[in-house]
Amino acid sequence: MISYLFSVTPSRFNMSATVNHNRNSMPEMAMHVLSYNLSVQKVFAEQFRTAFTGTYSNSFKGDGAIANIVNLRLTGGYSLKKRHNFNLSLAMINNQAQRGHSTHYSANFSYSYIFNMQLLRKDKKFAFEGDF
Repeated sequence: MISYLFSVTPSRFNMSATVNHNRNSMPEMAMHVLSYNLSVQKVFAEQFRTAFTGTYSNSFKGDGAIANIVNLRLTGGYSLKKRHNFNLSLAMINNQAQRGHSTHYSANFSYSYIFNMQLLRKDKKFAFEGDF
């Protein structure tokens, strides 16, 4: 695997590129997987995060290609008052294989809330302290 990360810390920008090769040897054959990955991340104004990731994978053996897979993802997140987090992720996976061709799309939305609670023990009694 070879990977490179470029980061501009003051502007909260990251970009990485990776190349990965795997070889699986079996008595009947050897299979290879070659993958390329590019990722770009940026944070805006402390509350808004974005990222784009693209991956291309090529699986092959001695007599030809097994599958070519393209995976594209776009994500974004927003933090409100440091407790409420909203996240959206969009993905597309395109698979061209010996068995056929397929393309899948997905969208995910999530919300999370951060609680600030402590369990205290005082005079052999338990109590919760915190704010919601």
